[in-house]
Amino acid sequence: MSETTGQKSTSPAARASFADAGEKRSMPEFRDWFRPRNVFSWIFGFIERWFFSRKFGQLLIALPFVLFGIVGSGFLLWLKSAPRDSVVGMYETAATDAIKNEDSDRASIYLEGLVKLRPNEKRYVFQLALHLLQNGQQAKGLSYLQSLVISGPQGYSTARIWVANQVLSGNPVLPWAREECEGQLRQAIDSDPYNLDANKLLAMMHLQNGKFLEAESRLLRVVEHVPALSLILAKVQLQPTLRRSPEQIQFHLANATNYFEGRLLDNPGDEDARTNYSEALVLSGRMDDAAQALQEGLSLKDSPALRSALSSLYVTAASNRLSQSLLNRDEAARLLLKALEVDPANFAAVEQVLVLSHRQAKFKADDLKPAIETLLASSERTLKQDTVLAELLTISGRYEEAIQVLDAHSTVEPRVKAIQASVYAASGDAATAESIVDELLTDFEARRAELSYADSITYGNVLLMKNRFSDVIDLLVELKTAAEITSIDGKTDSVEKVPATQGERVLLAVVEGRALLGLFDQHLNDAAFTDEAAAMQLMEQALRVGAVDIPALDKLAAVATSNGKFAKAADKLLTRLLAEGSATAEIYNMVGTKYLGANQVSEARRNLERAYSLDNANPMVLNNLAIALVRQNAPSKDDLQRALDLISRVLAMLPENADALSTRAEVFIGMQRWEEARRDLEASLPRNMQSVNSRELLVRVYDALNESGLADEHRRILEEMKASEPAAADPSAG
Repeated sequence: MSETTGQKSTSPAARASFADAGEKRSMPEFRDWFRPRNVFSWIFGFIERWFFSRKFGQLLIALPFVLFGIVGSGFLLWLKSAPRDSVVGMYETAATDAIKNEDSDRASIYLEGLVKLRPNEKRYVFQLALHLLQNGQQAKGLSYLQSLVISGPQGYSTARIWVANQVLSGNPVLPWAREECEGQLRQAIDSDPYNLDANKLLAMMHLQNGKFLEAESRLLRVVEHVPALSLILAKVQLQPTLRRSPEQIQFHLANATNYFEGRLLDNPGDEDARTNYSEALVLSGRMDDAAQALQEGLSLKDSPALRSALSSLYVTAASNRLSQSLLNRDEAARLLLKALEVDPANFAAVEQVLVLSHRQAKFKADDLKPAIETLLASSERTLKQDTVLAELLTISGRYEEAIQVLDAHSTVEPRVKAIQASVYAASGDAATAESIVDELLTDFEARRAELSYADSITYGNVLLMKNRFSDVIDLLVELKTAAEITSIDGKTDSVEKVPATQGERVLLAVVEGRALLGLFDQHLNDAAFTDEAAAMQLMEQALRVGAVDIPALDKLAAVATSNGKFAKAADKLLTRLLAEGSATAEIYNMVGTKYLGANQVSEARRNLERAYSLDNANPMVLNNLAIALVRQNAPSKDDLQRALDLISRVLAMLPENADALSTRAEVFIGMQRWEEARRDLEASLPRNMQSVNSRELLVRVYDALNESGLADEHRRILEEMKASEPAAADPSAG
């Protein structure tokens, strides 16, 4: 039964046919073993021969190929899934070395290899995209980059943030609008809610767009987990429209300060933490601590980022001083020079220097030299940079260079021509300056009715060059009249064509103030003009303008402390201003300084004591009060000791300051401490060679020390100085 059943599957005829076929099979040639197309037929042949014949010899023939197929398939499967960390690591090392050696081609090959080895590793795609973009392969780099910023989870948050940052910084690599940037940042936050960069950028966008509440809400949700965002949250809450309490703001500032301070303790070389730490201190009102933090960082490493931060801090401090009072001009000027000393490329500091220079602040050529050389070294300067450079060169007395800088732009616009005329005038070439001015006046008069605000400012400055002060005032009256808006039943009847910008309003105020002061001077020098009330009205108008507070008060104090024309009227006006609550340490210091220059020491001391009572930390006040104490008739020992204490405080704030050293020397002379006076004067003289006061003090010291040769030499130099500049002011005061 079993035998019969077993024969049903293979008839004798079938077995015979298979046997015939088997006889035709044989071992393949050697080269056929390595042909993949034969593998299937070999395996099928094995199964066929075994199933139908079960002959051991035929099984032996097919067995090697079956084993090869099984082992080979397993090997291929293992190879496909085997870890490639070592290979990837070698590619990463090779790519890093190629980038370091600036071998762009090799770096591209290795980065592309990484992308092929790890196609799902988006950071390699991002690195390749950046490398291609940086090496001129824009199309290929952008194609990789765009694959990373597609909507949905397939995108790469780091790429989204990078592209958004480029767009917001003004260097777009993809044509995104701000709304698209916002969408990309939201997607990055969706995938990583506590991402520092994405939250910070999105909050900054809200801040710039005036969406303060939205920025605050977003930051409040994540700041507990990302304390680095406490700083920007404090900035948002400082916006006046939010009306957040000082306690709320200070809470987040304290958190930011503590966080970045902790990072600095862990790693003192962390520049990002140090700059943020200093910014938090600035917002907390701790300017000195912020400066010290940055200086400590620079002592560890001379970093351009830290220099820039420290320089910007000094500019901020100068702006703060000026916002408190324009009479802080000289202190602001010192801070700006410190800013330029730290970072000569700080263009904001340079612009502020020019603003203060227009307000009669004095700057030495050596102080401005680093900033000038930095601008000169720039290969591609804009028109604005060239005009600023020309003004800096003019202040420094380098007139020919200033003219050369402006020559290329002399036909561009009237403003540049006006600056060029002022440079020629300063250099002594009055004829060329007048020719340019006349040309400008002709042009402005021909189109006076259609002048823009920018042209009106230039027109006013050109009129000032011609001393046509009344014409300037008439021009400004016309502008104000044209700018008036009348409204009937809520409808605008007439509207100004283009409203003046804030900057233009400030410059117009400067022009108006200069015109008023110029007209006052004309009246002061005109013997036929005797109307004191009209003269004081001009002075009050100049003070109300605000842009010329310092020169106006300086002139008022000078007239009030003189014995000349309008002296009583000026003194009366000054007294009234102080009685009305305008009394400040700066005003009293200014008046006291004028009295010192007029050798009216008792009046000087009275005003300087008032200045000291209002501000006992102002180095100018301390210096001038010390001078007044030592120059009074028969100063007491107590007065001399107090003067020494005052000037010692100044030198603690301003070490090696030449004027302060000269003042301390004068105090030592009053105490008859001749050697100490000599030491200070010899230290201060190289920094202030043109100081008449220092030379006179040296003569007294050398005479007292019986060094007649040195005393006579300084007398000779002193006589030459007085002959060339007989009205030289006392530089140690103020």
